[in-house]
Amino acid sequence: MGDRVDEGVTLNNIGAVYYSQARYAEALENYQQALAIRREVGDRVGEAATLANIGAVYRDQTRYAEALDASQQALAISREVGDRAGEGTMLNNIGGVYRSQGRYAEALDTLQQALAIRREVGDRAGEAITLDNIGKVHHAQGRDDEALTTYEQAMAVFDSVRAAAGSEAAGLVSSPVRRCVQPRGRAVPPPGQDDAAFFTGERGRSRAFLDSLATGSVELWTTPRPACWRASRKPTLPVRPARTPWPRPAASTHPTLPWWRTWRRS
Repeated sequence: MGDRVDEGVTLNNIGAVYYSQARYAEALENYQQALAIRREVGDRVGEAATLANIGAVYRDQTRYAEALDASQQALAISREVGDRAGEGTMLNNIGGVYRSQGRYAEALDTLQQALAIRREVGDRAGEAITLDNIGKVHHAQGRDDEALTTYEQAMAVFDSVRAAAGSEAAGLVSSPVRRCVQPRGRAVPPPGQDDAAFFTGERGRSRAFLDSLATGSVELWTTPRPACWRASRKPTLPVRPARTPWPRPAASTHPTLPWWRTWRRS
């Protein structure tokens, strides 16, 4: 029995590696094998975790109906076994799927439930992630003031997590948090962005960089970014300067040769 439990854990972990590489077909294959084993051995908590992982793959593939189905199964199991922390995670995931579908009212309702549970159980890192997701919903609705306020709350929670964990442990605790709670900034505020929004973005980037230096794990995004930070940005190619054509004589000055055989550039 113990070997089968370990096999389920290992297959789930292999699926997570494939997922981080955006190799979704292979991730799903390993997750499905892990799910079958965890159901076989009666590992209900592990079953919920693997279902949540499967839901994340479906979400990234924009297979939202399947993502919701897997996430809701995971939520039901978490409630059945009394796993309040897991329940908060599953509600957060479901809220993310609703947001991706543009179902903002349902997303906010679900994320608020997740936030309440994560605060109840003291999951500060999860609280920061859920606050960030709520901010994204506000931003998608055009409620930028509320989005900014929520992002600042998320940043404050993240800062408290970082301070409590210490520089060495912060890398373990904050890695999934800093990827989400990190509004992008630029060297100068872009048009239409006020100073407060710019400051929040810059502070997020600075915190992430300082944590990376403290833990010796500076991230250069050599692997696919998490869903909360996915961006469809096309590379900007340099503009090639136009070449100046050589002047072409009106007619050949040689009685027999064509003009390009007799003309020389001065």
